[in-house]
Amino acid sequence: MTVTFFDWQRATFPPGVAPYNTLSPNLIAVRHELETRHGGTRLGGYSVRPVRNGTDPSSHGFGAAINHRIEPRERLLQAVDWLIANHVRLGIQAIHDYVGCRIWHANRYPGKPMEAWWRPQRPNPANGMGQSWATYLHIETDRLNWSNNVPVHLRDLVNPLPPPVEPKPTVLFDPAKGVWGLYPLNKNKLTIREVTKPVTWDVTARFVNGAVTGLAKTQFTFADFELPKPRVASVLSVDDEIRLEYEFRLVPASGDRR
Repeated sequence: MTVTFFDWQRATFPPGVAPYNTLSPNLIAVRHELETRHGGTRLGGYSVRPVRNGTDPSSHGFGAAINHRIEPRERLLQAVDWLIANHVRLGIQAIHDYVGCRIWHANRYPGKPMEAWWRPQRPNPANGMGQSWATYLHIETDRLNWSNNVPVHLRDLVNPLPPPVEPKPTVLFDPAKGVWGLYPLNKNKLTIREVTKPVTWDVTARFVNGAVTGLAKTQFTFADFELPKPRVASVLSVDDEIRLEYEFRLVPASGDRR
């Protein structure tokens, strides 16, 4: 079994057209397993736009790519090894390692081991390649696997790495992740239009009839996330501060809690 590389930038159909007008179900499943095993921060998924510092359509515009930040570097490299070892079952055709200044393509060099399918890139501050701040991976799926929605943990993975050891939790619920579990406060980050910033949530929660209910609140400014301030003709000015409130009710699942 192999993965056949599909050049999304040379697709004969435009981005943003069904079914490629949402994030690939395959990448949603891969991202969930990636977070479970290696943590990290979501930086981007489906977005119709050109490639950075270019005019060709981005693979993000077909829902065929995700960007995921993983720190420190040692953990990112563990994630890379896991992705490559399982790339056929994961339906992964490309990995861009920006800090490493290299790009991996499935079957780039037939006859060579898959770990050798990397190609060095020229450092470029405009797109992040080779830059110390770009501590994230760009991960692409191929066209054949784009719609695969089978949960990753059911795909008979090879060489699976153990999940990472998390710090001792300090809160019961992390609204930034939006899922049941115990998460440390320093994991609270918010992503808006591919800009990720740490935020502090004020969480009030209580147990009611076996469930956890509560309210999480945070606030930030338009400038914090590089957002343009909206202009309304009938309104003289708009407050600089944005407030978010998240009401939640958590009920433990009776089956698999992955």
